[in-house]
Amino acid sequence: MFGYVKPFQPELKVKELDTYKALYCSLCKSMGKYSGVFSRFFLNYDFVFLVLLCLSLSDDAPEFCQKRCFVHPMKKRSCCTCSHSQKELIFCSDAVSIATYYKILDNIEDNPKISGIFFRILLLFLIGPRKKAIRRNPELEDIFKTAFENQIEVENSADTDSDKAAHPFANALSTLFSLISDDKDTRTVLERLGYLLGRFIYLADAFDDFEKDKRKNNFNPFSSMSKDDALVFANESLRSTVYELNVTLDLLSVRRYGDIIKNILSFGLLNTIKIINSKKERSE
Repeated sequence: MFGYVKPFQPELKVKELDTYKALYCSLCKSMGKYSGVFSRFFLNYDFVFLVLLCLSLSDDAPEFCQKRCFVHPMKKRSCCTCSHSQKELIFCSDAVSIATYYKILDNIEDNPKISGIFFRILLLFLIGPRKKAIRRNPELEDIFKTAFENQIEVENSADTDSDKAAHPFANALSTLFSLISDDKDTRTVLERLGYLLGRFIYLADAFDDFEKDKRKNNFNPFSSMSKDDALVFANESLRSTVYELNVTLDLLSVRRYGDIIKNILSFGLLNTIKIINSKKERSE
C-alpha cells in the first residue's frame, strides 16, 4: 500500500540484513497463521518497521530457526518462532489487516468509477482478516477507522494545508506506536516517533502521486502549487521530518536492532525521497 519505510541495504551489515529479512518472513508467516493466507499478499515494508520497533523494546530476545514457505519452497528461510514474540507479531499482523482495509477504502474514495472495481475486489480478501484482527485487537479498528473518517473530512474541506492533510494518518500512527510500551516516558517518545513517521509516509505518498492526482482531480496537499514549487516544498518537508525523526529516535532506549532502525529512519527514508525525485525526473 505504501512501502516507503524500508532499509537502505548498502549501509546494512550482512547480519543486520539477515535479521531484517528474518523479521519480514516472521511477520509474513504470522499473517498467514492468524489472518489467513490471502492476507500475506498485503504485507509491506512499513509494517516490518513496526515489528522491529515492537521487538526492539521487548524484554525477551526473539529466537530464529530455518523454515520453508510457499514463496521460497526450495530454500529454508530464517524466521522467528519463539512463543514470547508471538504477541508482538500478532499485533503487527492485525495492524496490517486493518490499516490495509482502510487504505483500500481510501483508494475507492479516490477512484469511484471503473478503476475502483479493482480495489473493491481487493477489499473482499480483507473482510475475513479484518474481522479476526478486530476480535484480537479492537483498539486498532478504532485507530484506523477514526483516521479514515478524519481524512475524508479534511479532503472534503478543500483545505490543501499539508500539515492538516497529514494529521489524521500521523495521529493514527502516533496512537498505534503508543500501544507498544506501558512505560510513560517511552510512550511519549513513541507517540512523537509515530506522528513524524506517519507524516512522512503521508507526504511521501502525496508527493509520489502528485501528477496522477492532479490529472484525476483527486485531493492532494500539493495540488495548489506548480510542479516546481511542489518539488521544492515536498523535499523540504520530507527532509525536515527525517531530521526530526532521528532526533526523536535518539531519545528512545532500545534493547536490540538499534542500528537497523537507525538505518531505516536515516538512510532508508532519504533514499525513498531520492527514488521519488528520480521518478519525477524520468517523467519530464
